[in-house]
Amino acid sequence: MSQDNDKKVIVLGTPLQCGAETIRELHIHRPTAKNLRKLNPTQGDGPMGMILGLVGEQNGLPPSVMDEMDGADVLEVVSEFGPFLEKRTGAMPLA
Repeated sequence: MSQDNDKKVIVLGTPLQCGAETIRELHIHRPTAKNLRKLNPTQGDGPMGMILGLVGEQNGLPPSVMDEMDGADVLEVVSEFGPFLEKRTGAMPLA
């Protein structure tokens, strides 16, 4: 995974298929209000569903493709995306 403070690239352990395209990595970034407004609450199942919906939207992938993601990849995506939803305080994280 590569990253800067507001963007990350997650390499999938198990690639996804979206039509004829093979998805090997997901690009994620801190969501904007525009990203959040595009979510359909009926698609999400709690925080994990919301995060997967946001990541799918950021990558142009429909929920049906995101639903096929390997469980280990889901846990990594949720873990890496979660901090983007925390308010920035300017404090340095503890090492």
